[in-house]
Parts: sequence; structure tokens; C-alpha cells
Amino acid sequence: MEPPSASSNPGYEITGRIIVSVIVVLFFVMVIVFALHLYARWLLFRARRRHLPAGRHGVYGTRVVVYVGPAYNPATTVSRGLEVCIHRSLPVFTYSAETHPDSVMECAVCLSEFEENESGRILPKCNHSFHTECIDMWFYSHSCCPLCRTPVEEYRPTPANPGDVPLTIQEPRGV
Repeated sequence: MEPPSASSNPGYEITGRIIVSVIVVLFFVMVIVFALHLYARWLLFRARRRHLPAGRHGVYGTRVVVYVGPAYNPATTVSRGLEVCIHRSLPVFTYSAETHPDSVMECAVCLSEFEENESGRILPKCNHSFHTECIDMWFYSHSCCPLCRTPVEEYRPTPANPGDVPLTIQEPRGV
């Protein structure tokens, strides 16, 4: 038995025309999308060129202008991160299984456990501990604990006898 030919079966002819029509339409859609892409790039090029100063049309770059007027007060600007004096006062420890035998310590920033002889910091107010590198990176943009969001304060070691009160005695002048 012979396979049916396109002339004897009109269904093959209609299917072939539909496929050719779809391919032609898709080709024209792709040409139109490509033309729109080129047009958008040309518009962006013109916009950039218009905003560049005279004589710099071949050089692209971002210009940032910062104006600091008489109303600028660095004390009133929002400070992000932890102050250096507070950061330096935070206690640093070296982890070992002998000093922390009761539990496995974990850094909440990087989510990994402390390994032998790794250095860490303990936050004085909440007593959370972290790897030194992890918490230092956190303190560049935050001034609180990453777990409980408690503000970090300067570490002041407590005296051995809390009843001791330091006194300053000044001698009178002229004696």
C-alpha cells in the first residue's frame, strides 16, 4: 500500500499552509520586537547624550552632586551601625570544648557552630554570642543584637564586690 500523497489528501495541504503561515507570522513578530529593541536603545542613547556636558559625548559615567550647605549638622544625621567605642568594648572569647562543655554554641548570623579555637563576641546586655567576623559585619549596618534586637551598650565589667563605690577626692588648692 502506498502512502497518501498531498494531491490525493486535501488535509495535508491545509496543514502545510497553516504551518507555513505560523512560521511567517512568528518571523514578522520577531522582526518587530527586534526593531522595537533597537528603537529603545537609540532613545536611551539620545537621553544619555543630552544630559552629558559639552565635549564629553563619548564618555559615559554617572555624575553625583553632593551639596553640603550651612544647615548640615553631622550630629543630627542618622547613624547606621555601631559606634566604634562601643564596638571595641565588647568582650571577645576563644571557644573551646573545655570552657563550654555544657552545650554546642552556634552563631545566629552564619548559622554554623563554633569550632575549637574560634573567636567570638558576647553581647553584654542579652548574652548572645556570635563569631567575631559575623557580628562585626552585622555591626557595620546595625547597632542591635541580630537575635533579640536589643540595643548594644558599652561593656562595663562589674566589680568583684558590688558594694564598692569609687570615690574621687580632690585636695583644696593653695595648701
